[in-house]
Amino acid sequence: MYEKGRDKENLHKMGMGGASGKAPPPLLGRRHRVLEFIARYWIEVLFGLAVAAMGVGYRRVTKRLREYAALKAGMLAILHDRLYQICRSHIHKGYVTVGELGNIERLYNAYHDLGGNGTGEEIYGRVMRLPLQKKEEE
Repeated sequence: MYEKGRDKENLHKMGMGGASGKAPPPLLGRRHRVLEFIARYWIEVLFGLAVAAMGVGYRRVTKRLREYAALKAGMLAILHDRLYQICRSHIHKGYVTVGELGNIERLYNAYHDLGGNGTGEEIYGRVMRLPLQKKEEE
């Protein structure tokens, strides 16, 4: 039930009742109530904000990690494909030049550092055993 005297008491306790006992304008009253709520529950409000910020941060970090994993997998696939093509070409020719061997080694080192192994490692080993030629035959 509505009790007129009690509302005036509550307003006066909250510092919102003036000498005339009238309620403050609605906007000022709302703002004051919001500020009073924050003052009373500032720890809970801060904790809620911190949890929300951590949630946003977590989502951003996991998105970046997924993107990084996809980029790494894509780069590994491209390196494997290029290494496989160039090595197959040299195995077919039966030799490798010094310049080409340096290029193959750079490709293989990047491939291996990203975690590549298996067929890339095997075909690289085959090329390393090929005879060296000083210049490419035309």
